[in-house]
Amino acid sequence: MELKVLAVPTEVFSSLITLILNGMKLMSGVVTVTDFPFVPEPGHSNDYVKTTMQRLSKAQGIFNGKGKAYVINNEGVEEGEGAVKVSNVEELVEKLMGK
Repeated sequence: MELKVLAVPTEVFSSLITLILNGMKLMSGVVTVTDFPFVPEPGHSNDYVKTTMQRLSKAQGIFNGKGKAYVINNEGVEEGEGAVKVSNVEELVEKLMGK
């Protein structure tokens, strides 16, 4: 698994970052980690996490593989069964890094 993170030196770009990211808040998201090719559903509907979980379950049976899904849900989207709930991006990265 490869995790890519964008690091920006805050002493140089802090005012720009504040200007761009000031009003942004992550409302929901789903991250899947599998040992086979899999892409989560796009977040265009209120049940995209639930649909992702259903598709992941079927794909695990087809590919005889393992997979896990992590969900951030701050807007009340339908989650489905089997997802690991995390409250923020920091917690998500900790789980992905195995801490």
